[in-house]
Amino acid sequence: MFTPRVVAFAIVSLVFASLRSVALASYAASTLLLDDGTDRNFVFSLNIPYNSPNNDLYFHLSGSAGYSWLAVGCGSQMKGSLIFSVYTSTEKDNVTASVRLANGHREPEYDSSVKLDVLDGTGLKGDAYVLNARCRNCRKWAGGSIDLTSSGQSWIYAFGPNENLVSASPSAMMRRHNAYGHFRMDMRRAQGDAGVPTAGNLTTMFGATLDGRLKRDHDVGTPLHALFMAGTFVILFPLGVLFVAILGRVKLHLIMQTTGMVAITCGFLIGIYESTVQVRTRRARQPHQVIGILTWCFALAQTVGGYIQHRQYKSTGVKSPFSKVHRIAGLLIICLGIINGGLGFKLASDSPVTDHGSLYGIIIAVLVFLVVGAYLWRNRYRVRRDPQTSPAALNFQRGLAEQQNTNIRSDQEQGVALGDVPGGPPPPAYSRS
Repeated sequence: MFTPRVVAFAIVSLVFASLRSVALASYAASTLLLDDGTDRNFVFSLNIPYNSPNNDLYFHLSGSAGYSWLAVGCGSQMKGSLIFSVYTSTEKDNVTASVRLANGHREPEYDSSVKLDVLDGTGLKGDAYVLNARCRNCRKWAGGSIDLTSSGQSWIYAFGPNENLVSASPSAMMRRHNAYGHFRMDMRRAQGDAGVPTAGNLTTMFGATLDGRLKRDHDVGTPLHALFMAGTFVILFPLGVLFVAILGRVKLHLIMQTTGMVAITCGFLIGIYESTVQVRTRRARQPHQVIGILTWCFALAQTVGGYIQHRQYKSTGVKSPFSKVHRIAGLLIICLGIINGGLGFKLASDSPVTDHGSLYGIIIAVLVFLVVGAYLWRNRYRVRRDPQTSPAALNFQRGLAEQQNTNIRSDQEQGVALGDVPGGPPPPAYSRS
């Protein structure tokens, strides 16, 4: 039997349920929901306010914090796209939002002229990035615009590599994406009252369709550059020095140094290309770049000079005065290349110390230990090998000297005259006066 109290309670419950459903879906929005293979779905939901005087856009962007960054861009390709990105901030449980313009297949550049307001609900929520934001005057930009009448506006999305990117700067370096793809959005369904899409907008795909599959990608140029450069200055060049300095194998020295020169030339060319991809290296003003150019030039001059010196020695049999300079310059170039490698690992990340940089330091320490040990062994080996300075020869010379000293002392104690010694000179003749 329905009492007045039960009826009243039922009415209140229905009212609250209705209000809750309205609150969960109070704003018009088009939403992309993507399973990227992680525990967290990638979500991008867009709201376009009616008759906004500032041409604003409201959006929600969230996804796995296992990636170094997340981004979406309005456009069919990177060139000319307006890109919204998010990554971990230095502030606890917070994120950094960045609006960038892409000028091609390279790192998008931060655009300070685009105003982005970070709104409530933004932060690092457990293992997920969450960004709620309003972008002011974002419907047109240099290189593109949003077509409010389109039922299939082109968009792109991308996930950064599985590395740490922690920065409060909106212009922090973003490494090449680990995965990317395309989708389309219905701009008509996204239009309505102004506001960030709420939880009711974020659970299902609405007004958006994927345009192709998720494509995996990774940075190849940077690891190759590091492999060629570090492998040469840490392994090939030092081996070439040890071959000639310890084993006296000139031919092996020439082979190793020529191979190393070819390797660092490949690394040098790859480095030039990679410099055009990242924003901070496009003008070649970083210490790593300046020192790298000088080191390559020095190495080329060293290789050519060594070849000329070797040809001269084969024809004349005489070492030129340049040989000593060649040895010292070679060691200095190797040291310069090793130091510049450390600067390169630092440049490749916003973090002052990286896992790769630490490993590089350990390898250098082992290399120094081995080289110093090899030189000490060589010196000891040469001492033992020389007939005048071998241990046996030194013992013989020491014993001979001790025997001679013993004979001299014995003769002095017995008072033996020089003339009495058999075979000695005759005594002096005395004349009568």
